[in-house]
Amino acid sequence: MKRRTTCSSLLVGLCGLVIASCSGDEAPPSAEVEAPEATPAVATDSEEEPNPCEVLPPEMVRTALTLAPDIAIEARRGSIRATQKLCTYSWPNPAYDAEAHARQVVERMMKRARRGQRSERAEGGTAEDGLVDALATLGEKFEVSYTHMPAAENAEAARANYDHAFELMNRGISRTVMEGVAEGREVTLRFPAVEVQGIGDAAFWSPRIHQLMVLLGRNTVSVTASVSTDEDENLNAAKALASARLAAL
Repeated sequence: MKRRTTCSSLLVGLCGLVIASCSGDEAPPSAEVEAPEATPAVATDSEEEPNPCEVLPPEMVRTALTLAPDIAIEARRGSIRATQKLCTYSWPNPAYDAEAHARQVVERMMKRARRGQRSERAEGGTAEDGLVDALATLGEKFEVSYTHMPAAENAEAARANYDHAFELMNRGISRTVMEGVAEGREVTLRFPAVEVQGIGDAAFWSPRIHQLMVLLGRNTVSVTASVSTDEDENLNAAKALASARLAAL
């Protein structure tokens, strides 16, 4: 039986299409728009393939986000590419209301449609924008993720990869959806990003998918944070996680 993909995991999968492009390794146009398989953080990786849940361990997440000691953090490992491993952390959202969440999803999708979703598609916009907006709503659990990417050969190469990712975020990536309500449709996944000051050598934030990418020397750190309906709080959480990882480099 095929594993059911959660909304939050799908967001990580969508982020992965852009992250993978940092190395110039864009997936082919027929790639499925779905999340990577995730496995529990129990195996020990080789030195060449570090365990991202050990690179950014749970206690580092707890400290960075000032989570109470009694909050149980669940860790799940996954892969975007062979050299790009991710770890997703989640913990209960005490304010979660299933009915309210369902209404929020519908309201966001309807609001998107009222803003002219049909005309955007006709002009080459993204048929997935409404879906991504809906998935960005808070669910039963808070989630953050960290994607471990190997350092570039030099700072110049790292900067080129970073600039490429920033361009893709705003230009969009065209894909054919392989299943679901948009099956067979060519869509452009576009996650507008803005530059962020005060962290690393350069950084950008995509509020639609709550992703922060930070450049520091030869290293690029990518994190996502869905911990609030306030985007400033999500950004601050992402910056705290990225700062913790940068400090450990």
